[in-house]
Amino acid sequence: KKNKLKIYLFLKKNKKNLLLKKKFSNDQRVKIFFGYPNNKNQLKKIILLCDLICNLGFPNKTKFKKTIHKKKYLLTLKNILNILKEKKNFKLVHISSSEVYGFKKINNNKKFSEKARKLPTNVYAKAKIDAENLILNSGSRVIKNTIILRLFNVYGKGQNPKNLISEIDHKLKINKKKINLKNIYDKRDYIFVDDVINAIKISLFSRNIYGIFNVSSGRSLSVKKIFEIIKNLRKSKANLVDSENIKISTFSCGNNMKILKK
Repeated sequence: KKNKLKIYLFLKKNKKNLLLKKKFSNDQRVKIFFGYPNNKNQLKKIILLCDLICNLGFPNKTKFKKTIHKKKYLLTLKNILNILKEKKNFKLVHISSSEVYGFKKINNNKKFSEKARKLPTNVYAKAKIDAENLILNSGSRVIKNTIILRLFNVYGKGQNPKNLISEIDHKLKINKKKINLKNIYDKRDYIFVDDVINAIKISLFSRNIYGIFNVSSGRSLSVKKIFEIIKNLRKSKANLVDSENIKISTFSCGNNMKILKK
């Protein structure tokens, strides 16, 4: 409303997205298209209507399959980049992940900067790196109009029920007295979903800024600490089963000074 923008969404056709279309059926500012993101003609039709583009198309880590999703996703991104080479004015925000850094041993608590070495530990992270490299090898015109956001552990409304915070809250909600959790000494950097949305919006409207940026809180919390926080909020008397070995625990935290300065 503030910027009088028109918003175009290109989505898979499923029950959730059909409800979304119904919700915006009377809003002239929002148009929702259904189709296959690896279809170049469909993509081109929509992208040529847009000045600001946010690429959120990537399978959830828990659903990611090397043989299917990586191939489709990279083809989609290749199509997007080829279409953008034909556009005069655009801004692209591409969503990546902190998974590209891998994880450190718990006793190495140095934060990951954007220049840190990439050490992916799964096919999802490797695919994210491949996607970043596609952008970084697509020519200076695309690079200078693109911001890559490496999101750390996003939490908040709408999060996957299998995520750690949801899992802990569910177990406390059903009044379990003893709770088992994996890797209770693992430390991660958690970023609230509203802050992620703000980072995307600010990136889309930024001028003469491009490159890779961490989207992180800049601090890490252990699984054990998160359990204690939610336990206090729930006023629960449940106990956490302490069965994990701290020697095999891992650490991940993002240095967010670059995005704060820019």
